[in-house]
Amino acid sequence: MDKDKNLIISADILFKNGVRFKCLGIRENGYAIDNMEHEEDVKCIGAPIFDIQNSVVASISLSGPSSRITKEKENEFAILVKSSALNISKKLAASSPVIGE
Repeated sequence: MDKDKNLIISADILFKNGVRFKCLGIRENGYAIDNMEHEEDVKCIGAPIFDIQNSVVASISLSGPSSRITKEKENEFAILVKSSALNISKKLAASSPVIGE
């Protein structure tokens, strides 16, 4: 793995150019999904938290076994995570974030 640092080996095999494509999808959707890339059988859904200048200062995520965070439930969980991130952002006095609304 150290031999080729541009290669990410996971449930979604991405190459250097693929990472940019995935990042664009995250910006468009307003959340990211770790589909067992980091830990086998564990999924994570995360969303950014913005400050008053609309800069990302933190994130919030939900993690769980892939048996509970199924493909069918991803959207439901994503809505909850994005809503929580937006509520925290508002408490930090951020104006409405552009991403994923």
